[in-house]
Parts: sequence; structure tokens; C-alpha cells
Amino acid sequence: MQLESQISWEKLSVELELLSSEDPTTLMQLVLDLNGWLWPEASMEPAARALNFMTYELMAQCQGLNEIERLDHLNHYYFGRKGFQVLDIKASEMQERHLLPKPVLEQRAGSPISIALFYLHFASHIDLPAYLIQMRNHYLLKWVRAGRAHYVDLCAQGRLLSEEDLMQIMARVADQSPVGAEALSVLPNRKTFLRYADELVKIYERNGLDEQLHSMFNVMLKVEPQNSKLLGKRALLRRQLGLEREALADLKRYFSFVEQNQAPPEMIQALHDLH
Repeated sequence: MQLESQISWEKLSVELELLSSEDPTTLMQLVLDLNGWLWPEASMEPAARALNFMTYELMAQCQGLNEIERLDHLNHYYFGRKGFQVLDIKASEMQERHLLPKPVLEQRAGSPISIALFYLHFASHIDLPAYLIQMRNHYLLKWVRAGRAHYVDLCAQGRLLSEEDLMQIMARVADQSPVGAEALSVLPNRKTFLRYADELVKIYERNGLDEQLHSMFNVMLKVEPQNSKLLGKRALLRRQLGLEREALADLKRYFSFVEQNQAPPEMIQALHDLH
């Protein structure tokens, strides 16, 4: 698939609607579009061109290889030759450059979910059925081969995990937060994107980037239009930005989902002030 660099809300909306198709090739185009839409002054053309070149180069190199050989070559190409790496970084220290595809592509380093998205993009173009899983760390991928699940560790340059390795990782994760039986199940594209978007939202909230935060709320509500928590957050932000008519519309929609006696005081106060 030829990645494009022209961005508009209409184009982004189409990409968001395609999340339900579970096409593994659509996520990278979507996050590239999002990058360009959030920062329109930053040309996405060099990033799209570089990624297209790498994709076609890898596809050509993998012709005639069997599945395990393609996986080995992908790991050598991605981590060895191109030097991509997962950064060991605390959530509180995460910045935009660790998530957005343009700086990640330039630095060849990023957060687990951003490095996973690039890896999945390449894997999909050489016919490797790999997927993100429900586990929140986002450095383990599920690879399905001959009907059996294997797990790829992106923090170990794509090494396949033994069952013992996997159990040890699960135990470490469980020490930090509860791990359910669904932890190793495939994460759908829609949820993958929402987790990615949520990480950007936390950065914008922490850094006071209100315009980008408002844009992200718009994007996420396009995917989840009935998410009352997001509606409430966007309403309060719109009021802060002076968009009172839009804030009131959000509040009315919010209170169509939430009873007033169950709403936070700031939501009730905002509705009272804007009426």
C-alpha cells in the first residue's frame, strides 16, 4: 500500500472508519495522517516516502522466503540494519516525539506501541500474521503460525519467546497490575488506536497543549461517539477555549448519558453556567 502524506479531516475520518475492517495495513496510514493533522506545518512527505521505500525494499528482500525466514529477515532488517529500538521510558516522561511516527521514524526509537505499529506495518506487507495483544506493555506481539500462537519480544529484537519466558513476563506484569485470561488475546485495530491516542492525550494534558488535546478528543469521539467521559472532558476544554456553544452541545449530549445526580460537580456547574 502506498502511504500518502496529504492530510485533511475528511481523509482522517475515512481512516478512522476503516478501523472496523481489521485491515492490518491501515493503522500506519492512520497514525501518519494523525501526525500531519495535529501539526500541519510539519511536512509528512519525507516520512511517508522513507517508509514506502523501506516497505518495498523489505518486500523485495523477502521474496521466495518461507514464513520463519521472513520473520528472521524482518527482525534483522528492522532492529539490525535500520536500528529501531524500544525506549525504556516511564509513562510520566513520555513525550510526543516518542509516539508520533515522524519523529520516531527519524530517531528510529520510540515507545513500545509506536515501535510495535511500525513492526506490524512491515509484517503485514510480507504476509506475517502478527498482532498486538491485550497486555498493556505493548512490547509483545502474537504471531500465528500453522494455527499455533508464538510471541515476539520487541524489547529483545524480535526474539521468539519460549513458554517459560512468556510465563516469567506474565508473572512480572501481574506483580504490577492484575492480568486476566484475555491478556494474550488479540487487540482489535480500534482498541489499538484508542490506546495509542490515549497515550497522546496524557502527554497533551500534562504539557498543557490544549489545541492538540482538543483535536485528540475530536478524533477519539469519532471512534467512540458515546464515550461520556471523553464528552465531558471535551466540554470542559471547549469552555476553557471559549467555545461556549460547542461546550454546551457537548454537555447536553453528556447528560443524555449521565444522570445529574451521578455527574461530577464541575460538569453540573458548567451546564448551569452555560445555560
